[in-house]
Amino acid sequence: MGCGASTASTKQAIASAEFSTNKSWSGIASVSGMLMGVKTGKKGAGQLQDAAGTVLLNIVPSVGKAYDACFNEPATGKTVVLVCLNQMGNTFTGKATEWGIWTAEDSAQTGQPPETTPTGQSMYKFGSLRVQVRLKTTMEYLDPSGKKLFSAKMINTGCSSVAVVLCDGTDGSSPAAVVDGLGNGTVEETWKATCTFAKGVDPVVAIIMAVQWMGIAGGA
Repeated sequence: MGCGASTASTKQAIASAEFSTNKSWSGIASVSGMLMGVKTGKKGAGQLQDAAGTVLLNIVPSVGKAYDACFNEPATGKTVVLVCLNQMGNTFTGKATEWGIWTAEDSAQTGQPPETTPTGQSMYKFGSLRVQVRLKTTMEYLDPSGKKLFSAKMINTGCSSVAVVLCDGTDGSSPAAVVDGLGNGTVEETWKATCTFAKGVDPVVAIIMAVQWMGIAGGA
Protein backbone atom coordinates (compact mmCIF):
# COMPACT_ATOMS: atom_id res chain seq x y z
CA MET A 1 0.00 0.00 0.00
CA GLY A 2 1.45 3.34 -1.00
CA CYS A 3 1.87 6.35 1.25
CA GLY A 4 -1.52 7.81 2.13
CA ALA A 5 -3.41 5.17 0.14
CA SER A 6 -5.61 4.33 3.13
CA THR A 7 -7.34 7.72 2.86
CA ALA A 8 -7.79 7.74 -0.94
CA SER A 9 -11.19 6.01 -1.00
CA THR A 10 -12.39 8.21 1.86
CA LYS A 11 -11.47 11.35 -0.07
CA GLN A 12 -13.31 10.03 -3.11
CA ALA A 13 -16.46 9.56 -1.03
CA ILE A 14 -16.09 13.06 0.43
CA ALA A 15 -16.00 14.61 -3.05
CA SER A 16 -19.62 13.64 -3.70
CA ALA A 17 -20.99 14.07 -0.15
CA GLU A 18 -23.00 16.97 1.23
CA PHE A 19 -23.93 17.89 4.81
CA SER A 20 -26.27 20.51 6.20
CA THR A 21 -24.24 21.71 9.21
CA ASN A 22 -23.63 25.45 9.62
CA LYS A 23 -20.23 26.95 8.99
CA SER A 24 -18.61 28.77 11.88
CA TRP A 25 -17.44 31.71 9.79
CA SER A 26 -19.09 33.03 6.64
CA GLY A 27 -15.70 33.87 5.10
CA ILE A 28 -15.15 30.23 4.15
CA ALA A 29 -18.44 29.99 2.27
CA SER A 30 -16.63 30.26 -1.06
CA VAL A 31 -13.96 27.70 -0.15
CA SER A 32 -14.56 24.17 -1.38
CA GLY A 33 -12.66 20.93 -1.45
CA MET A 34 -9.49 21.73 0.48
CA LEU A 35 -8.09 24.09 3.10
CA MET A 36 -4.57 24.13 4.53
CA GLY A 37 -3.14 24.93 7.91
CA VAL A 38 0.35 26.44 7.69
CA LYS A 39 2.79 26.92 10.55
CA THR A 40 4.37 30.38 10.80
CA GLY A 41 7.51 31.45 12.59
CA LYS A 42 6.10 32.24 16.01
CA LYS A 43 5.53 29.33 18.38
CA GLY A 44 1.88 28.33 18.27
CA ALA A 45 1.08 30.66 15.36
CA GLY A 46 -0.14 29.76 11.91
CA GLN A 47 -2.40 30.54 8.99
CA LEU A 48 -5.36 28.95 7.28
CA GLN A 49 -5.04 29.14 3.49
CA ASP A 50 -7.17 28.05 0.56
CA ALA A 51 -5.80 25.83 -2.22
CA ALA A 52 -4.40 28.88 -4.05
CA GLY A 53 -2.42 29.96 -1.00
CA THR A 54 -4.66 32.91 -0.09
CA VAL A 55 -4.52 33.57 3.65
CA LEU A 56 -8.05 33.30 5.03
CA LEU A 57 -7.28 33.51 8.74
CA ASN A 58 -4.28 34.13 10.97
CA ILE A 59 -3.94 31.79 13.96
CA VAL A 60 -2.84 33.65 17.07
CA PRO A 61 -2.06 31.64 20.25
CA SER A 62 -3.16 32.80 23.67
CA VAL A 63 -0.22 33.74 25.89
CA GLY A 64 0.62 30.90 28.25
CA LYS A 65 -2.24 28.70 26.99
CA ALA A 66 -1.05 26.23 24.39
CA TYR A 67 -4.50 24.83 23.62
CA ASP A 68 -6.28 28.17 23.12
CA ALA A 69 -6.17 30.00 19.79
CA CYS A 70 -7.80 32.96 18.06
CA PHE A 71 -8.52 32.78 14.33
CA ASN A 72 -8.32 36.36 13.09
CA GLU A 73 -9.20 38.10 9.84
CA PRO A 74 -5.93 39.23 8.19
CA ALA A 75 -7.27 42.66 7.21
CA THR A 76 -8.96 43.67 10.47
CA GLY A 77 -7.43 41.46 13.16
CA LYS A 78 -10.95 40.61 14.30
CA THR A 79 -11.32 37.21 15.97
CA VAL A 80 -13.93 35.25 14.02
CA VAL A 81 -13.33 31.78 15.50
CA LEU A 82 -12.05 30.99 18.99
CA VAL A 83 -11.11 27.65 20.55
CA CYS A 84 -10.39 27.30 24.27
CA LEU A 85 -9.54 24.29 26.39
CA ASN A 86 -12.25 24.08 29.05
CA GLN A 87 -11.22 20.90 30.82
CA MET A 88 -8.14 18.69 30.74
CA GLY A 89 -8.97 15.01 30.95
CA ASN A 90 -7.80 12.56 33.57
CA THR A 91 -6.95 8.93 32.81
CA PHE A 92 -7.55 7.86 36.41
CA THR A 93 -10.99 9.40 36.89
CA GLY A 94 -12.13 8.97 33.29
CA LYS A 95 -12.78 12.72 32.94
CA ALA A 96 -12.85 13.79 29.29
CA THR A 97 -10.77 16.55 27.71
CA GLU A 98 -13.12 19.24 26.42
CA TRP A 99 -12.79 22.39 24.31
CA GLY A 100 -15.26 25.16 23.52
CA ILE A 101 -15.58 26.76 20.06
CA TRP A 102 -17.08 30.22 19.55
CA THR A 103 -17.77 32.27 16.44
CA ALA A 104 -18.29 35.94 15.66
CA GLU A 105 -21.30 35.07 13.48
CA ASP A 106 -24.60 36.28 14.91
CA SER A 107 -27.43 34.29 16.47
CA ALA A 108 -29.25 34.05 13.12
CA GLN A 109 -26.62 31.49 12.11
CA THR A 110 -25.66 29.91 15.41
CA GLY A 111 -29.06 29.96 17.12
CA GLN A 112 -27.31 31.07 20.32
CA PRO A 113 -27.29 34.31 22.33
CA PRO A 114 -23.95 36.10 22.72
CA GLU A 115 -21.87 35.15 25.74
CA THR A 116 -18.55 36.12 27.27
CA THR A 117 -15.80 33.73 26.25
CA PRO A 118 -12.87 32.67 28.49
CA THR A 119 -10.81 35.37 26.74
CA GLY A 120 -13.34 38.06 27.66
CA GLN A 121 -14.74 38.55 24.15
CA SER A 122 -18.45 38.55 23.37
CA MET A 123 -19.05 35.75 20.86
CA TYR A 124 -21.54 33.02 20.01
CA LYS A 125 -21.08 29.42 21.17
CA PHE A 126 -20.73 27.20 18.13
CA GLY A 127 -20.07 23.88 19.78
CA SER A 128 -17.57 21.82 21.72
CA LEU A 129 -15.04 19.04 21.27
CA ARG A 130 -14.69 16.07 23.58
CA VAL A 131 -12.28 13.14 23.76
CA GLN A 132 -12.09 10.44 26.42
CA VAL A 133 -8.44 10.44 27.44
CA ARG A 134 -8.61 6.94 28.92
CA LEU A 135 -9.65 5.43 25.58
CA LYS A 136 -8.26 8.09 23.21
CA THR A 137 -9.91 6.50 20.21
CA THR A 138 -12.62 8.95 19.16
CA MET A 139 -13.12 12.71 19.37
CA GLU A 140 -16.64 14.11 19.17
CA TYR A 141 -17.84 17.47 17.87
CA LEU A 142 -21.05 18.53 19.63
CA ASP A 143 -23.43 21.40 18.90
CA PRO A 144 -24.28 23.82 21.77
CA SER A 145 -27.17 21.59 22.87
CA GLY A 146 -24.87 18.58 23.20
CA LYS A 147 -25.99 16.80 20.02
CA LYS A 148 -23.14 14.92 18.32
CA LEU A 149 -22.56 16.32 14.82
CA PHE A 150 -19.36 14.50 13.89
CA SER A 151 -17.03 11.91 15.33
CA ALA A 152 -13.36 11.71 14.40
CA LYS A 153 -10.81 8.95 14.53
CA MET A 154 -7.07 8.84 14.01
CA ILE A 155 -5.92 6.32 11.42
CA ASN A 156 -2.46 5.14 10.47
CA THR A 157 -1.73 6.09 6.88
CA GLY A 158 0.97 3.46 6.56
CA CYS A 159 3.74 6.06 6.41
CA SER A 160 4.63 6.45 10.08
CA SER A 161 2.04 9.22 10.22
CA VAL A 162 -1.63 9.64 10.96
CA ALA A 163 -4.71 11.22 9.46
CA VAL A 164 -7.90 12.25 11.23
CA VAL A 165 -11.16 11.23 9.56
CA LEU A 166 -14.45 12.92 10.48
CA CYS A 167 -17.67 10.97 10.04
CA ASP A 168 -21.33 11.89 10.37
CA GLY A 169 -22.35 11.76 14.02
CA THR A 170 -25.68 10.10 13.26
CA ASP A 171 -24.61 6.99 11.39
CA GLY A 172 -20.92 7.13 12.31
CA SER A 173 -19.83 5.93 8.89
CA SER A 174 -20.46 8.61 6.25
CA PRO A 175 -17.10 10.39 5.72
CA ALA A 176 -17.22 14.17 6.03
CA ALA A 177 -13.57 15.29 6.13
CA VAL A 178 -10.00 14.01 6.20
CA VAL A 179 -7.20 15.97 7.83
CA ASP A 180 -3.70 14.77 6.95
CA GLY A 181 -0.19 16.14 6.54
CA LEU A 182 -0.37 16.84 10.26
CA GLY A 183 2.63 18.37 11.97
CA ASN A 184 4.51 15.94 14.19
CA GLY A 185 4.42 17.83 17.45
CA THR A 186 2.31 19.48 20.10
CA VAL A 187 -0.42 21.99 19.31
CA GLU A 188 1.68 24.91 20.52
CA GLU A 189 4.35 24.03 17.97
CA THR A 190 2.42 23.55 14.74
CA TRP A 191 -0.85 24.04 12.87
CA LYS A 192 0.40 22.20 9.80
CA ALA A 193 -2.42 20.18 8.19
CA THR A 194 -4.41 19.73 4.99
CA CYS A 195 -8.18 19.32 5.20
CA THR A 196 -10.21 17.70 2.43
CA PHE A 197 -13.88 18.27 3.24
CA ALA A 198 -17.37 17.61 1.93
CA LYS A 199 -19.82 20.36 1.05
CA GLY A 200 -21.42 21.84 4.16
CA VAL A 201 -18.62 20.71 6.48
CA ASP A 202 -16.61 23.32 8.39
CA PRO A 203 -12.91 22.83 7.54
CA VAL A 204 -11.84 25.27 10.27
CA VAL A 205 -13.43 23.07 12.94
CA ALA A 206 -12.04 19.93 11.28
CA ILE A 207 -8.47 21.28 11.44
CA ILE A 208 -9.00 22.48 15.02
CA MET A 209 -10.13 18.96 15.98
CA ALA A 210 -7.17 17.26 14.34
CA VAL A 211 -4.48 19.61 15.63
CA GLN A 212 -5.84 19.72 19.18
CA TRP A 213 -6.00 15.95 19.24
CA MET A 214 -2.43 15.68 18.00
CA GLY A 215 -1.49 18.05 20.81
CA ILE A 216 -2.87 15.89 23.61
CA ALA A 217 -1.56 12.75 21.93
CA GLY A 218 1.96 14.24 21.85
CA GLY A 219 2.40 13.98 18.09
CA ALA A 220 2.30 11.11 15.65
